[in-house]
Amino acid sequence: MGTKLMAVRVETELWDAAVRRAELLGTSVSEIVRGALREAVDPSPLGERIGRLRGSIQTELADATEDRWQSEIRAHNWRS
Repeated sequence: MGTKLMAVRVETELWDAAVRRAELLGTSVSEIVRGALREAVDPSPLGERIGRLRGSIQTELADATEDRWQSEIRAHNWRS
């Protein structure tokens, strides 16, 4: 696979955040940028991309909040 060189101007704060993330993950800033760009141009639906996260957080508070949201959505849903 060939590669292309891309120069991009970013705010100092964004650069610093990318450097911190790269250090935290033990990788390069280039890899952080490539990953972000891959996600930005991924044509698959958001539901497919985040489907693996479903059910990864299980708390009573999350369940109560979801129930409250579901009730509000149902109460204001013109299709129901």
